[in-house]
Amino acid sequence: MTQEFGGVSTALVTPFLESKEIDWNSLSYLVNDQLKSNISSIVIHGTTAESPTLSLQEVQELVEKIGSQVAGQKKIIFGAGLNSTDKTIEFIEKTQSKYIDALLVVVPYYNKPNQRGLEAHFLKIAEASEKPIILYNVPSRTVVGLSGETLVKLSSHPNIIGIKEASGDLDFLKQYQPQTPKDFFWLSGDDDSAADFMKLGGHGCISVISNLFPNLFDESLKTTLVSEKLKKAYKIVGKDTNPIMIKEMLSKAGLIQHPDLRLPLLALDPEKQKALEPLIKELL
Repeated sequence: MTQEFGGVSTALVTPFLESKEIDWNSLSYLVNDQLKSNISSIVIHGTTAESPTLSLQEVQELVEKIGSQVAGQKKIIFGAGLNSTDKTIEFIEKTQSKYIDALLVVVPYYNKPNQRGLEAHFLKIAEASEKPIILYNVPSRTVVGLSGETLVKLSSHPNIIGIKEASGDLDFLKQYQPQTPKDFFWLSGDDDSAADFMKLGGHGCISVISNLFPNLFDESLKTTLVSEKLKKAYKIVGKDTNPIMIKEMLSKAGLIQHPDLRLPLLALDPEKQKALEPLIKELL
């Protein structure tokens, strides 16, 4: 299982036209660029895809169009988590597709469940889903995070196969990975620390920067060395909320037509754009 979902999984952006409709041509071009790379998986409808702003119909279209283009060449991980257990299960049913290989289910956000609630939430989803579940721990966005003890309990469920660990706490990996099954895989959710995550026994990373540099990032994971180019890229991406900067860079690189986002996110203001343009050009 770790071989199936290890390595680089690209958290794909959703390109928009200036009208804010999905730019299907740019999306197809971007997916094709990913298919030519060494990544193992494509993540659809993740945070980087601006998932809160997408309608159910758009999500269904994304799954079918990307799925048919990928056609088994890479694994497809689908971001399916909401902050209601029953609504998550309903959403999974409405978006199920033969193209999806695994579901990425985030810790419920905003309503701040305790650990007993988190355990019950993920177990109910795992029991209801035909697809395997990857847990997604990102306390910076959800406020509440999975405790190590809860994770260890969940990892014993046969339909919960791994975790995207995006807390940035490498000690969490060191302490709790030995307590999870050998075939339970650990993916970093933080590009900056992904190389160190791999040194400590991680299996891969769900990455933002691999939208732009899939092979360079893949090499970084395999060698656990971070090039100066990647270090500069991480700094630029960190200048604003994801996916604002990666869309700006993809647009400058010609991989998508426009850097547009949907509210409440906005593209870079002109002053910031002007200040960062030389850095982005140098990187590209």
